[in-house]
Amino acid sequence: MEKEKVILEMPNKMVVLLINPFDTDVDVDAITKIQYHNIMGEMLTSSVQLNRIGNLLAEVEEIERHARLELTVFESNRVEDIQKGLVKVGDTTISSKGLSDSKLNHIIVRSPEWQTRRKKVISAAKYSSIVKSLYWALKSKDEKLTKMSEKLRPEEFEKEIVEGVINGIEIRVTEKAVK
Repeated sequence: MEKEKVILEMPNKMVVLLINPFDTDVDVDAITKIQYHNIMGEMLTSSVQLNRIGNLLAEVEEIERHARLELTVFESNRVEDIQKGLVKVGDTTISSKGLSDSKLNHIIVRSPEWQTRRKKVISAAKYSSIVKSLYWALKSKDEKLTKMSEKLRPEEFEKEIVEGVINGIEIRVTEKAVK
């Protein structure tokens, strides 16, 4: 995929941000740590990274909701099937008439199909929690950068930008041909 290019025009320089397509293989320590040698680069790129992780969070939460829905539908269908007639539990077939809700639940939970679906929900919730934790770490970083930016004067912005890769975004700085 091609890199997205964002051009920021400053009084004496042009700053080009080359945004790589989002890669889910992320060095969490690198993107949550503030690179103090390039505060301006951090300020320019942190909101992009926060947005990307926010979108990833929405995707993993959707996967989790789908897994939960699939489990709920399976349980509902299984209860309906059990209530229609005879139920096979292990090597024994029993009548479903007069089964308590608790007994119905035990039959469903013991089934390998239910356990597979439940494990899918557990895994989806785990990944959702991991991405949520990363999101909040980036949110905290962004808030710290916002407080730091309040202390900078506008004329410092241009001088402080350092070329390099910050938050997975390449920063290039060039002098303007016409000032």
